[in-house]
Amino acid sequence: MDNEFSEFIIQLKNKYGENNFTMEDCSTGLNLEMVSKKILENQEIKYLLDVYGDEIITDYGWININLADISYINSLKKEFETENLYPLVNNMAPFNIFKMNQDFIKSILLLNNVEDAERKSEELYAKCKSNSLKENDLPANNKLIGTKTSFWKICFETDYYKILSVFAAVPKKNSTSIAKYKIVETDFKYKGNMNEKVQ
Repeated sequence: MDNEFSEFIIQLKNKYGENNFTMEDCSTGLNLEMVSKKILENQEIKYLLDVYGDEIITDYGWININLADISYINSLKKEFETENLYPLVNNMAPFNIFKMNQDFIKSILLLNNVEDAERKSEELYAKCKSNSLKENDLPANNKLIGTKTSFWKICFETDYYKILSVFAAVPKKNSTSIAKYKIVETDFKYKGNMNEKVQ
């Protein structure tokens, strides 16, 4: 599970803390270019966008088969001249529940036709905050909320550079489990005169 209590994430922050290391989820949100118009017109989703705006909008994420228009996916097949769009298109849950507020959780549960979404969202949110959530706590018919982050934005500094990298969790083909992580974006910013630093 990818949350603030994750042993691996804690180890990374402790190891690179002196380098101003930060690690944040940059994919748990609505990528407006990849979500179908029908879903964006859903009353719950419109409410989320009205209330939270940029807080729940992202530029990152895989194309999820349960969120995107089939016409959009077909246009990509035509553009890339292939039927196989893996890993760009997959069924990995796009939203990490630990990075969602209660309204977000409730709206996605309602979108998935989960019964008693209000109560369940309260319970799930509380369990996230107390680090007591188990995988089987998630509703069985939920296809969009998981416990892993798809894209991470990692920032750190060396003596001479500020570095920002985005890592993507690549799911196994026809699966929701993660096969590997790969860098999809890197940006270096020079901090100053290298010779002056050495002196």
